[in-house]
Amino acid sequence: MTPNNLKYHRILPLGHYKVFSDEPSSEVIRVKQVHSADLINLNNSNVTSKIECDGIIFDLDKVVGKSIAITTADCMPILFLGPKKGVFLHAGWRGLAKGIHLHDEIKKITPTYCLIGPSIKVQSFEVQEDFKTYFSDTEFFKESGDKLFFDLAAKAKKDIIKAYDNILLEVVDECTFEHDKYHSYRRDKTKQRNWNIFHL
Repeated sequence: MTPNNLKYHRILPLGHYKVFSDEPSSEVIRVKQVHSADLINLNNSNVTSKIECDGIIFDLDKVVGKSIAITTADCMPILFLGPKKGVFLHAGWRGLAKGIHLHDEIKKITPTYCLIGPSIKVQSFEVQEDFKTYFSDTEFFKESGDKLFFDLAAKAKKDIIKAYDNILLEVVDECTFEHDKYHSYRRDKTKQRNWNIFHL
């Protein structure tokens, strides 16, 4: 029986990716996300929700039966999987500008697969002119009338394909702002979050 709070489920090449509208009843591994470009290794640290960073590195054989969580409310959940390790990121525009998705620790796992989960899409992510100071790639800015929009997912996708050879990249084409089943800070100024879960 599918839980009422399960809003998305994808079977991955290895494991499962799910999105819940509130915290799952089962125990999860998570950190305190702060829009940084910092990662923590699950093997080397006692990871708790008080540790401030925006990515978790883990050995696949050591997380069997465990759930790793990234919470979002418009930002991108980005999951990388390699032959033996994985990395799960929280990447908003600040993290993207800081290059969290290109972190050296991700390169070390030799990722072969990447999934970008539900997040705000270009048609809903309006920005101001000064936003251009954070991103030099003008191709990801879209103008509509007197409004300016930025394509976070397209920027992340281009960077990831360029940085990691032969990676299979998939993007969930659902906008958190437009789909009421997801929490969206930009839409509702909510404190609630989408719980993005990876488990084997």
